[in-house]
Amino acid sequence: MSHCRYIMIILFMLLFIFPLDNFISANCFIDKQFHVQVINDLPPYSPQLKIHCASKDNDLGDQFLSSTKKDFTWSFCENFFNRTLYFCHFWWGTKESTFDVFNDPRNCIHDGPDVEGTTKCVWTVRSDGFYLGYYDNNGNFIDDLTYTWPS
Repeated sequence: MSHCRYIMIILFMLLFIFPLDNFISANCFIDKQFHVQVINDLPPYSPQLKIHCASKDNDLGDQFLSSTKKDFTWSFCENFFNRTLYFCHFWWGTKESTFDVFNDPRNCIHDGPDVEGTTKCVWTVRSDGFYLGYYDNNGNFIDDLTYTWPS
């Protein structure tokens, strides 16, 4: 095979295949898109809730939730091998906690409630802890206490 043919094949890959791959992954053409929402449901006039969420590839930065900004939501495409993991660090007054908020495309988190089919994992932060919620197939919102604030 001539050098010219190799060059043409490489140009074809650069111009057509790689941009298509980026388009597909950015729009979840093949993989499923998920949404994670953190809701501040702490008592009024209590200290501001600070959260910092990240994955291996995406650092979402510090977020401050208060009575005026009640939630923080982000979306992502689950990778082909179902290994996407997002964790959050939470600070509220003198309390803090860190845990995975997404590591399982079936149940939001390993050992979480059986929420097969959901694409939205909703974490509600309350004074007694962290509630994982989801919308069932009928559109009903269900949440359960999943983690408590450490003592």
